[in-house]
Amino acid sequence: MFDLAGFSTWMDSVREAGLDKKVAIIASVLPFSSVEKAEVLKERQTYGPVGDAVVARLRKASDPAKEGVAIAVEMAAQLKGIAGVRGIHILSGGCEGLAGAVISGAGLRE
Repeated sequence: MFDLAGFSTWMDSVREAGLDKKVAIIASVLPFSSVEKAEVLKERQTYGPVGDAVVARLRKASDPAKEGVAIAVEMAAQLKGIAGVRGIHILSGGCEGLAGAVISGAGLRE
């Protein structure tokens, strides 16, 4: 999840249609471990759109992996507040150690 505004708009439609009562909506977040990984996923759009601001933020960071976790923590924390979201899937992308940092940082229960 890198387009929180788009997801929120989609969730408005989901709730309006009553679908949030019929299905479990699980949003995914992925902590980037590097600028290069973000650029590849931005190009491929594997996990949805990755905005230029995310890539720029990682590029400016002295520790891109730490910044990638911070971005994922922010997204997960905001997703918790969206009505109808029943869970958050932390994608590890091969960096399983980062998932625990996202869970802790966003105040999610394991």
